[in-house]
Amino acid sequence: MENQEYNKFSGDYSTSQPSQPFTQQYVQNETPLMKPKNWMTEAILVTVIPFCCLCNLFSLLGIVAIVYAGKVNTLYFAGQYGEADRASKDAKMWVLIALIAVLVTFIGYILYMSIVGWDTLIEAFREGYESVRDSGATQY
Repeated sequence: MENQEYNKFSGDYSTSQPSQPFTQQYVQNETPLMKPKNWMTEAILVTVIPFCCLCNLFSLLGIVAIVYAGKVNTLYFAGQYGEADRASKDAKMWVLIALIAVLVTFIGYILYMSIVGWDTLIEAFREGYESVRDSGATQY
């Protein structure tokens, strides 16, 4: 009675083959591909730099890119090569969307300052400063 196992559902003994490891069963139909680019560096850059420099909320789209970039290595090393490739493509797409949003905002800012002029901005700051100074606010 070697390799016989009691099946509690059917109520009898059956001959069973030794099972293959889980990874071999899961990966048997997929061939390993070259590891796709994860886009993590680019995702972090389009998230952090524009937000610090321009206070651009569109740069937060980079967080979505970071999530997809983080999935690439995890899926690849789990043997899910197709899903890893798809996550890489999604990360690239979100990096590009965030980059375009930041560039459009930056160009819009430059155009606005060219049309309205820096003098208007400086005058607004000066008026704000004078109103605070004239209100008698205490300094710390």
